[in-house]
Amino acid sequence: YSWCGGVCRWMTTIKIDAINRFYRQFDKEVIVEYVGIASDERERIQFDRSDRTIKVYPLIMLGMSENDCLVKCYKSGFTWTEANGIDLYDVLDRVSCYCCGNKNMKELRAIYRHLPEYWQKLKDMQARTKKKFKKDQSIGQLELKFEKEEIEREIINIQTMIEEHQVEIANLEKNIETLREQIAVHEDKMKSLQELSKNQEQRSNG
Repeated sequence: YSWCGGVCRWMTTIKIDAINRFYRQFDKEVIVEYVGIASDERERIQFDRSDRTIKVYPLIMLGMSENDCLVKCYKSGFTWTEANGIDLYDVLDRVSCYCCGNKNMKELRAIYRHLPEYWQKLKDMQARTKKKFKKDQSIGQLELKFEKEEIEREIINIQTMIEEHQVEIANLEKNIETLREQIAVHEDKMKSLQELSKNQEQRSNG
């Protein structure tokens, strides 16, 4: 018993077993299955499980993509908002089992950053098995990886701020130099006016 993912699909087996149990009550009747696979995930289409099962893909027939379906759900009032205010579809490409070993690094990074409650659950589950969550990385190793990335990201942000401030300082220094040049011009004008006034006064007295 350990992580799901790969050929080990916890919920897939449970779902198929539940469907098959439900179908048994219809004896030999032909069963029509409506499957919610979107138009941009046609690769997920599967063959019928039995001769009496007909699969229909209404979303594909309507040309609705995954995003179309999500927009429709939002317009109908459905949301996937966690207690901390995070909408799952704002940080995840797909809402699925958080503990599935098939999750990619982008999804795991999003769980680590935005969904600490689920990340803690992953840590608790990892403590109960020796099998690594990913092929070569445990949850603890992934956490160290993500922590390092956060630190590197913060360093880059600080460096960017420093560079921006250096540009601002350089611009301010240019402004100061321009103002000093303007002051020098004004001082020259004031000296000229003083000389002119002095000459006029001498002429009056002469």
